[in-house]
Amino acid sequence: MEDLGPVARYRKIPLFAAAAMMSGFSLRAIYRWNTKYKKLFENWTPILNFHKIDDQKEWGINSISPSKFREFLNYLKQNDYKTITLKDYFVLLENKSLTRKHVVLCFDDGYADFAETAVPIMEEFGFTATAFIITDYIGKYNNWDFQIGGHKFRHMDINQIKDISERGFEIGSHTCSHPDLRLLNDSEIKDEIQISYDMLSSYGINTEFFSYPFGLYNQRIKDIAIESGYKGAVAYYVHDRHPVKADRFALERIGINSLDNLESFKIKLNSDHPMFPAMYMFGRTLSSISLLTPLLLKQKRSPNYI
Repeated sequence: MEDLGPVARYRKIPLFAAAAMMSGFSLRAIYRWNTKYKKLFENWTPILNFHKIDDQKEWGINSISPSKFREFLNYLKQNDYKTITLKDYFVLLENKSLTRKHVVLCFDDGYADFAETAVPIMEEFGFTATAFIITDYIGKYNNWDFQIGGHKFRHMDINQIKDISERGFEIGSHTCSHPDLRLLNDSEIKDEIQISYDMLSSYGINTEFFSYPFGLYNQRIKDIAIESGYKGAVAYYVHDRHPVKADRFALERIGINSLDNLESFKIKLNSDHPMFPAMYMFGRTLSSISLLTPLLLKQKRSPNYI
């Protein structure tokens, strides 16, 4: 065998290491899909999650352009998908009437572009959606978030929220201040979940559903959401050790982001597609980036954490 020399051999080590790491990651992902997540998507009704519909550039993947959003909705319309609210979802689930042509469109954070851009486009197609509001930031900029370059986005004000609610769009809660709830004690979690519910109710907005900030939760948080009067809660790539299909307080959603095009959007709608498992597991990896936000904002565990 030819001796490549010490320099050449050294240069090959990272390639071997990278190949080994990728193989290990792939095998682990395949194992986790088959043993943990596959069951969640049998006869799955798509529940998709968006954040911003905006042409502004940012260091992140949560914004998609209005033109791309319109392209996605046009595909739904041309292929006979029907958008439903979460309230509709659970009614149809109980009646065993959910189909794979129903789809729920969720929007976390309640940005102003939802009212100004996304809603008019959805109304063109006769579609509806559910928007989750961070109540301390109604009408304010997203200082709760970490943005490279310091670029900030404005949240809907209360008049916009009331207007879209009156136009048939469902409103849910996304806490008061968007913390990682896992780092809070029970009293603080209760405040974040209950006060946001009460504030929206005080404006005459019927609020039945909750979205966990960063998609992060545990059984303690789920229990408090149940006690606070919500009728359901949505996850974002579920975090239960033993996830249950159609868990009313950890309903699985698939993220739609700036990396998506029409082809990947089609795959995310169809859990029978051969590429769906890879797309889902890649999405779980991307969602883990959100774990950096509490760290970068230096959110610390509550001193009274239980």
